[in-house]
Amino acid sequence: MARTRTRPADPKPIATSSETVPMSATERAEFYKQRRSRSVALALALAAVVILFYVVSLIQGPGILQRPM
Repeated sequence: MARTRTRPADPKPIATSSETVPMSATERAEFYKQRRSRSVALALALAAVVILFYVVSLIQGPGILQRPM
């Protein structure tokens, strides 16, 4: 006997483009500020990963390519 799971009701329905309410200037400024801070955080995290991989590859050196066959 298969049990079915019911999905909980969404607290807010997803608005389509025809249902969106225009933002005020202050709301738009806050939205862009939050978006920019997320973008900066992602860029810093990506840069940290790239630097980490670079440092690890420097520590391992070219000796990793000289292994017995």
